[in-house]
Amino acid sequence: MDDIFWGCTSRQAGVESVALLAAHLADERALLAAHLADERALSLKPRLRIARSAEGTQFCSFRIRQGVILASRRKLARFRAALQRIERVAATGRVSEADLQRASELALATLDGCQSLGFRQRLLAAQQFQV
Repeated sequence: MDDIFWGCTSRQAGVESVALLAAHLADERALLAAHLADERALSLKPRLRIARSAEGTQFCSFRIRQGVILASRRKLARFRAALQRIERVAATGRVSEADLQRASELALATLDGCQSLGFRQRLLAAQQFQV
């Protein structure tokens, strides 16, 4: 596991839950840090951020805002580029419909878990598809 994000009802609850987690993981963290350093040449970051949900945050290429999860601008740009590559390959006629469908589903899977319907509708409308 690389990063962890969780929400609490208040700042105090967040501070308390982090303290409980730190106490629970103190021994395991030392063992894990030694293993990561020896086996993988990695290290654990002590960084911690406790913030209001109204501020939002970036996490795993998603923009998490109060009540909504959005794809990052980079993720949207990559999706747009994937669709353009699929269209270019489709225009050559050298790829089967099944392969094009599979590639489209893989591109769409990158937006799974976030609210992207409006973006996808605007993108398809710009390419003159029926929405």
